[in-house]
Amino acid sequence: MERLRMVAGRLAELLGADAAQIHLVDESLDRFRIVSSAGRHGQEGELPLHQGLLAHALAGQRPLFLTARPGRTPSETEESLPNLLLAPLLGSRPLGVLALECVGRTASDQEEFEKLAGRIAEFLARSIEGQADESELSRRSTLLGNLADIAGRIMTAHEAESLLSEALGALRALFPTGLNTVRILGEGGGFLFRSAFDGSEPEAQRALELESTLARRAIETKREIASVGLPPEEMRRVLEQHGVQAYAFIPVRVEEDVAGVLGVIRPAPRRGQDPVPSLSRLDVQTLRKLALYVTLAIENARRMGSRRERAVEDSLTGLLAIGGFDARVEEEVKRAERYRERFLLTVLTIADFDRLSDSNGSAWSEALQKEFAQALRRNVREVDAVARISEGRFAVLSPASEKDSGALLRRLEALLAQLPSVRAMFDPGEVRLTGRQYYFPDEIATGGELLSLVRTAA
Repeated sequence: MERLRMVAGRLAELLGADAAQIHLVDESLDRFRIVSSAGRHGQEGELPLHQGLLAHALAGQRPLFLTARPGRTPSETEESLPNLLLAPLLGSRPLGVLALECVGRTASDQEEFEKLAGRIAEFLARSIEGQADESELSRRSTLLGNLADIAGRIMTAHEAESLLSEALGALRALFPTGLNTVRILGEGGGFLFRSAFDGSEPEAQRALELESTLARRAIETKREIASVGLPPEEMRRVLEQHGVQAYAFIPVRVEEDVAGVLGVIRPAPRRGQDPVPSLSRLDVQTLRKLALYVTLAIENARRMGSRRERAVEDSLTGLLAIGGFDARVEEEVKRAERYRERFLLTVLTIADFDRLSDSNGSAWSEALQKEFAQALRRNVREVDAVARISEGRFAVLSPASEKDSGALLRRLEALLAQLPSVRAMFDPGEVRLTGRQYYFPDEIATGGELLSLVRTAA
């Protein structure tokens, strides 16, 4: 906003206007947000988006020049007539309106000045869009970097109190302004609660009142509750009643139950403060991914407590067997569909394993598989599921993962050559690793298709 204020001031100076204003479209509030130069007629506030001269200029998509006495052109010595020029800012979508108040001699040729203002507005619109794109890319990069750091801390097994602290810290890192809240289901059946807020005590109490209502609704309905996409009139009602500009609540779901909820609320700025950025779809996606990390942490804690997977362990390597891995894939497909999240499945095969086993004996082949299983465990995340799906074949299920361009395959292939059973061979180069990675749901559209691939590999 400060940069736009400087631009408005410079435009007023160059064009001989008493004031320049940039009216930006804010569809979430159904208003124009005004950024003004420091001229005496300038002001900052909000005007209706669909009524009045600004709306007319934006809809007409061409500059409007209004004067006190139309048809008369002031001479160089005559005092300038009161006037107002409105030029729409049109990028890939309507962005707002540039308003110039009481333009002096520069506007003596009205037609030429309208053309000039139109070109200025076009350039300004491109600049605003470019700045927004750069800002969004920068923010996306920052969020992804933060999520990568957070994932390892969150997804490992935690006790409920520890998970509360980790999740709240993660929320604060991702959304440093406003109210952040975390609820996690405790052992007694009630929800444990943590919150953080960076405003005054009255603001915190007001935000917490709304938070309690929205969190309860998210738990009861098992659905996301967010202001993104709300009709403008509904958002205005929330703003007026609760002093809140944006909110998002994402339930943490384990199987079909809600085991927690993550919440973010952004109060409306106080008078005189800069506008508070609303929550975007990217923010909701980020919050959704964090909820997935918390889900994985809860599931890991439960799994470690009950050791349910022991019944489906591979007796040779201690990894999951095909039955247990099958179940994990089914779980992950459901979770990916629920959170609209991706995951990666890597299937690994020791090439010509049957021939190598016949040549080197069963003791050697068992030792090789045990050593490779240990190498696999050391080189994946704790949250990843690792299985031996058949003789000489392994699989890794990586939740909440992006494509790694084969990095895991290359790393494991290099490790395979260093295993003791391979190095002891007359020709270690005989042992090679092949593999294939499947990205759900981008490359494999359905869970059934993915399970079929796993079973076929077995």
